[in-house]
Amino acid sequence: MNHPPSVQQPSWQQLVQWVIDPLAFLDVCSQRYGDCFNVNFSIANCRRFTF
Repeated sequence: MNHPPSVQQPSWQQLVQWVIDPLAFLDVCSQRYGDCFNVNFSIANCRRFTF
């Protein structure tokens, strides 16, 4: 099974964008990566979320 594409920004940057404006972050990611993609909000370990 193939995994969806992952956002290529550092995890801390993804987290900051999510906290500031989560809907805009998701909109930009969906335009760039398609309907299904992984984001990484974790700084210490590898916790990925698929949207």
